[in-house]
Amino acid sequence: MIHYFFYIAVLGLSVVMILWLRDCRIYLRTGLLGFRKGAIYGIGCTALSIWGVGMVYLYPNYDILGLACVLIGLYIQGKVERESVFTNETGWERFSGKAPINQNILKKELDTPKKKGKR
Repeated sequence: MIHYFFYIAVLGLSVVMILWLRDCRIYLRTGLLGFRKGAIYGIGCTALSIWGVGMVYLYPNYDILGLACVLIGLYIQGKVERESVFTNETGWERFSGKAPINQNILKKELDTPKKKGKR
């Protein structure tokens, strides 16, 4: 029988993963370095949270330690400093990471020539 701490840990893991994917999307749309740092930290935080969920599931005697890993991952993910990108977006747009697209990034990608490999 699965303990209720497992469901709490899975909920925490899903929050960490949503924040990570949101930071990735905002970084790709804006190019702001704070969200890049958040996306990079999100990889480690998600791994720590997955490890915590596994610990809660596999070792029920150490469920508090597994929950602590999930909460530490959530704490670190939330402590990364990010720039302010939202002005008057709705709650759903903020949740999904629909930040305004920086046109300079698109122009920069179109202007840079593609590198060709040696044949």
